[in-house]
Amino acid sequence: MLDIEKNVRNLQVTGINCNIWLKIIPSRKKAFLFHVRTGHCRLNAHMFRKLKLTPSPTCPCGLEDQTPEHVLMTCPQLKPIRDKVWPASVPLRTKLYGSRQDLEATTSFVSQTKLMV
Repeated sequence: MLDIEKNVRNLQVTGINCNIWLKIIPSRKKAFLFHVRTGHCRLNAHMFRKLKLTPSPTCPCGLEDQTPEHVLMTCPQLKPIRDKVWPASVPLRTKLYGSRQDLEATTSFVSQTKLMV
């Protein structure tokens, strides 16, 4: 069994609806969501701390480390795109583990930011 499927099956124990994950979401988006959910992605915080491939973990905005949470929730440079995708406030958990529509919004947001995640 693939590691990603094993991790998703473990999420079922917590009550998260994984049918969306396994059956509806395309593989490329599954991989993207997995990387963002675990923090193992190409954002500066991970690239600096784990791989030593960037000079700093800090986001280009200069306020915080560039983590998935910072990018999805608070980065001021991404606020215009965030407000366009989510006109109302949406919790991080919904952005990462919500309905298919929520997950599509998250992948759309990151795609529009042009960040390599």
